Amino acid sequence: MKKLFIIMLVFYACSPKQDIKLSQLNWIKGTWMMQGKEGIFIEHWEADTDSSLKGKGFFISKEKDTGFSEQLWMVNRNDTLFYKTITVHNGIQPVYFTETKFNEDEIIFENPYHDFPQKIHYTKINKDSLVITVSGMEDGNQRKEQFFLKRKY
Repeated sequence: MKKLFIIMLVFYACSPKQDIKLSQLNWIKGTWMMQGKEGIFIEHWEADTDSSLKGKGFFISKEKDTGFSEQLWMVNRNDTLFYKTITVHNGIQPVYFTETKFNEDEIIFENPYHDFPQKIHYTKINKDSLVITVSGMEDGNQRKEQFFLKRKY
């Protein structure tokens, strides 16, 4: 019995552990959509590794052209989450944002050196709706955009 306990203890200690912060963001996993006058914005999130989520976001205009697309990641390093995005707008160079606020219903990432946005804020409204707010300075003016998304999957 003692031998079995030791084996189980070693197995538990060596097994990968689910990231606590990312597990609190399980609500963000899935496909989210917002229908607007000009088209549809879609964002999709799924587990990537034990310490990261991967996502993609894109806008499809009414003319069925993809007007914007990005690859996204939320990665936990030393108990701090980082938001990584790659878009054609940035010349395929990744842009990183650092977690500045975190709780079970919201997360804020900031990068004061990025052109726009400097702040990305995800807020859970309920299990089937969330708001993404991007904000910051652009051309000397404060700018803010909000995306009210509904869960599709």
